[in-house]
Amino acid sequence: GQKFQAVWVDNMTTGMMVGTGELSADGKTMTWNYQTNCPLTKKPTTMREIETITGPNSKTLEMWGIDPKSGKEYKCTFIEFKKQS
Repeated sequence: GQKFQAVWVDNMTTGMMVGTGELSADGKTMTWNYQTNCPLTKKPTTMREIETITGPNSKTLEMWGIDPKSGKEYKCTFIEFKKQS
């Protein structure tokens, strides 16, 4: 699939996430892998995001982070987008 680059910045984090993404062959799923620094541990960590086209006017965004205590990945974000007509 196609490869992409991104920088994620928002008002709820303390720094930028820099990532690479790959679009699935059918063009419906974008998988992102981000590098960032954990504000709790002050060490590098990763975030994973999947954007999925779910219909002609809808998509979802799911994001996973690494729990700094257990080291296990957990889902931290789920958003459903629907285009209004």
